[in-house]
Amino acid sequence: MKTVHKFVLNPHGEPRTIEITQQHAFIYTSFMTNAKELWVWVEVDTDPGAPREVKKLKVTRSGDALPTDAEYCGTAVDQYHAEAYHVYCLAD
Repeated sequence: MKTVHKFVLNPHGEPRTIEITQQHAFIYTSFMTNAKELWVWVEVDTDPGAPREVKKLKVTRSGDALPTDAEYCGTAVDQYHAEAYHVYCLAD
């Protein structure tokens, strides 16, 4: 079976480390205006014995430099400040 977990990111903060199953899919990213946070939803396996991995999520803005091996996870827009935030997984 699968489920969806939500992770909260600070758009101006340090990268966040999360632990998720190896079989996962980043399905949605949104900017929550009232909290000034990015919310990232990830579909994961519910099997408690499923192999897991650690991912480091980093929020960038358009034009920010990224490592070449960073994996794109999603984009969210702050509609009141015309700012786009992009979420990437960084390689360890």
